[in-house]
Amino acid sequence: MRFEKPKSAQLVGEGAYKKVFHSSSEQPDRVWAEFKHPYTPQQAKSVYYLNNIIHVLFPERTVKINQSGVDKDDQAYLQSEYISPAADSVHRSIQTETVSNDGQPLEDSISLAQRGASLESSEEINSFLDAYEEAGLRENFAAVHTWGPQDVIYDTEGNFRFVDVDPAWEEPEEILEDGYTEACLRFSPQKLQLAIERLDGDRREKAQNLYNRLMDLCREVGFAV
Repeated sequence: MRFEKPKSAQLVGEGAYKKVFHSSSEQPDRVWAEFKHPYTPQQAKSVYYLNNIIHVLFPERTVKINQSGVDKDDQAYLQSEYISPAADSVHRSIQTETVSNDGQPLEDSISLAQRGASLESSEEINSFLDAYEEAGLRENFAAVHTWGPQDVIYDTEGNFRFVDVDPAWEEPEEILEDGYTEACLRFSPQKLQLAIERLDGDRREKAQNLYNRLMDLCREVGFAV
């Protein structure tokens, strides 16, 4: 598949790691994201595998990735389902601020502070993050990237959706050679496998197939998994 962002696509969100575009004229409704960092083709491909495993585990709380990769200009990208912020005025305000500030939240952002406070006190959010971590999906995460209030959207039905999407590994600036795999991976292979084994039927089969491909990709680039 080739990455072809529609000419009608408009910038609707920007963070430290990516720019997000949406076109209201396209069906089905999707978003196109361009990563700001120069990821390898393998890293870009890992976006599809890891984040779709996450979507199988948490289908009501995350986003489905349709494709990811690197285009002919070495631009890392992804295409995913569109989660409309139409019912989430706080998120729309955060989006407006970050787009106007080169992807960075405003230091005195009332919207960001408001969303952050509501997330800290939300039992639903904290329960999800506990399950997310139990599945091995936050191991060493803060060392390379931290998610924030801007990464949660409340959809038109009032459900929160965690929309932070990144590659399966990153390379921190300073790591010890014997801790390379552990330091780089954004997930624990062992914990993620256990989480998949707790699924039933088709969901388990789908997640396992994605996991196997992700492991092959990790080994291809030299990780000891």
